[in-house]
Amino acid sequence: MFELKTNEDIGIYLRELILPKYKTCRKFCIAYLKLKGYNDDQEEIRKLTNRLSQILNGKKAIQIYDLPIFSELLEVSCEEMLSAGAVNKPIANRRTNYNIAFSKDKKK
Repeated sequence: MFELKTNEDIGIYLRELILPKYKTCRKFCIAYLKLKGYNDDQEEIRKLTNRLSQILNGKKAIQIYDLPIFSELLEVSCEEMLSAGAVNKPIANRRTNYNIAFSKDKKK
């Protein structure tokens, strides 16, 4: 079992994950909305950017429906996000060199 960190700690950790990979929070939000099936809806981008800003500043908590999408985009487990990096459990179905090397699937 892991200890749930504060909203501020989680926000700081998420910022450290988002910025190196996406360069800006807006680009992360666009990737988030594309994964959900939205196409360049400026109003949705604005809303999500505002909500993400509040999460990163620790004013609001990350929502349960955000966890799978954040996990997919940032390639970390939900436990790692909620513990602000203190718990590092591997994602079972994440593609790694090890999984590919031992796969029997010729397409991989």
